[in-house]
Amino acid sequence: MKPTHSTPDSSLASRHAAIPRPTRSTIPPSFPPSTLPSFHSSAFPFFLSSVAVRTLLCTIFTAGLCLSAVPAAAVEPAESRAVDVVIVFPGGPDADGEGREMIGQFLDILRRAAGFEREQVAGAYFNDLQAAVAHLRGAPHSFVMASLGFFLAQRQALSLVPLANVQFGGDAEQQYALLVRKGAFKTTAEMAGKTLAGNTLYEDPKYLTRMVFDNQLDVTRHFVLQPTARPLSALRKLARGKLDGVLLDRGQYRSLQELPLLGELEVIYTSPLLPALGLMMTDTATTRALQAQLVKAVIEMCGSDEGRAACAGFGITGFVPVDAARMRAVIDTYEKE
Repeated sequence: MKPTHSTPDSSLASRHAAIPRPTRSTIPPSFPPSTLPSFHSSAFPFFLSSVAVRTLLCTIFTAGLCLSAVPAAAVEPAESRAVDVVIVFPGGPDADGEGREMIGQFLDILRRAAGFEREQVAGAYFNDLQAAVAHLRGAPHSFVMASLGFFLAQRQALSLVPLANVQFGGDAEQQYALLVRKGAFKTTAEMAGKTLAGNTLYEDPKYLTRMVFDNQLDVTRHFVLQPTARPLSALRKLARGKLDGVLLDRGQYRSLQELPLLGELEVIYTSPLLPALGLMMTDTATTRALQAQLVKAVIEMCGSDEGRAACAGFGITGFVPVDAARMRAVIDTYEKE
């Protein structure tokens, strides 16, 4: 595939200009500086990441800028359950301690909102993709909180159906920005063979190539990829010249304006706007029977007093139903031969 590339001032950058060059005046922070969540705060850092995945841990929710992480899985007992609620966040934080407590709290609120008994729904969280996929193969009746990239990569293998997008301050869009040191590169073409880091790189490579980089280049061939669960550390290395580029999602990019690093970096590529998918299900008779009930509960949950606080802890403001026509177009783009 012969890559074509764009700069921030080109037509492509203009077309996808929801993420402009980093300036303090044009990018509102996702959270005030005093409430930026970290793994050791009272707010679990889901969408301050990646959206996804941005991301309710996912690749929906991608890791916060200050996260460190190790592979982990937390699975509730499966006895007598009707369905699983599975949270997938590749490269995300460990599920021990405060993380487990926050996930349990969120699932309890969701159970009550949907009218489920506790024993009807089991919760599971994974920050390792292979472990998540293995679990879902053995738990066919599942509602899954994960990113658009996970959905596209596993849609056919796991019979996934998209249900709801995540809102960040009223916006249900995801977007990515490639940052470099000021003056180091002008286009992605100049970065052939250069290092690219970020926790966004835990996403499916085909998703990164076709959706994030708009099929302009093959990420696995064009860059030397260095996935990391510590995007803030990657940004510091970038500023010191130890990396060539860092790929951030929308939440991470907005948070960057609060860091002293801001003046040393610039954006040379912004991705197309993508739906911030956050909720999907495996397609079985059991999940179809519960689909309307659970989707209604998820959409209404962030509007209740109890649910609003839980959603704020995940850095989100709500859920909205997917746009079926738009999602079909995204699927077709990803799966096109």
